[in-house]
Amino acid sequence: MLNNIYPKENAKKWVTEEIDNIRTKEKISKELLNLIETECVEQVSKPELAKEVAKSIKGKEEVPNNLKEIIKKLNSIAISN
Repeated sequence: MLNNIYPKENAKKWVTEEIDNIRTKEKISKELLNLIETECVEQVSKPELAKEVAKSIKGKEEVPNNLKEIIKKLNSIAISN
């Protein structure tokens, strides 16, 4: 997704290790936004980034179980009103 939507300014490709390095940080979304800000021509907000990540998911196996549980809860709240 990053290589397609937020290519690096220096034309190099994003590599998995760059993302893996921030997975251990407390606020991965903030760290990812910082990476994009320093490496890309395009700037992005957290909601825009979330939308692009969601659009890039091709199958349910790509969605972590904890996120699936959150989505189920949100869905049950949304349909109960």
